[in-house]
Parts: sequence; C-alpha cells; structure tokens
Amino acid sequence: HARNSGHVPVQELEAVENLLVPALQREEDLRNGGVYVDGTFGRGGHSRSILERLSEDGRLYAFDVDPAAIAAGRELEREDPRFRIFHRPFGEMREALEGVRV
Repeated sequence: HARNSGHVPVQELEAVENLLVPALQREEDLRNGGVYVDGTFGRGGHSRSILERLSEDGRLYAFDVDPAAIAAGRELEREDPRFRIFHRPFGEMREALEGVRV
C-alpha cells in the first residue's frame, strides 16, 4: 500500500480534487464514471485517491516503468477491478490505450 511505502504523494489532495471535482459535478459524468489515466503511477498514492472518488463504472489506467511501481500496481489491480497498470513509459500511452475511450 502506498501509505506504508515511505513515499508521500506530493499535493495528493489538491491534484485529485482539481482533476475530479469539476468533472464529477455534472450528472452525466457521475453516471458514466469516466476514464482517467495516471501517467506516473509511482507507489499509487494519486491513483488510490482517484479510485476512492471514482464511481463503480469508472476506470483508471496507470503507467510506470519502475519494477517496484509495477509491483504496487499489480497489488492494486487485485484489490480494485476498475484499475489497470501498464509496464510501459507514459510516452507509449496512446498505443497502450488504443481502443479505450479516454
């Protein structure tokens, strides 16, 4: 869990609130859940905050190349079916998410 890794996500609350609150204020976005991407997963602090606020229909995709980050992401995949981690650099986001409406 990111909270126990010794890593403290920088401006976690501000980043997540600024991303989600304006979008989630619209009724159709609440119903649809939305699809979000975390381009630098790290230990998952921001991703976990997004998932806490995301509806059951929402999806979150994350990217990282660090093996420790991927291990943390695989753990989160087991915990939450709305989440998927890609062991790829964020520069390959377009190819990895081809066919996903983001």
